[in-house]
Amino acid sequence: MKESYPVIIRKGQSHYIPYVPDFDISTQGETITDAIEMARDAIAVTGICYEEQGKEIPVPSPMDSIQPQKDEILTLVDVNFTAYREKEEQAAAM
Repeated sequence: MKESYPVIIRKGQSHYIPYVPDFDISTQGETITDAIEMARDAIAVTGICYEEQGKEIPVPSPMDSIQPQKDEILTLVDVNFTAYREKEEQAAAM
């Protein structure tokens, strides 16, 4: 299953902090690119944990329902839960 989730990125003192409203999670990266990659991983891990706990993965919110603050970046981050799970299973099998 592949989805694209809205993510708000703000600049911290020495890094970028992406926040994923649909999962209520944050992470960080040294650059905007790192922050997007970290957000993708955080969404995937959280989604897989939801599935393992019998919870439904949230449907992505519409972009226009998210209101970033001044100096924040609103973007979409795509996640392929199936591919991420397969990658994790392959790594565990090694």
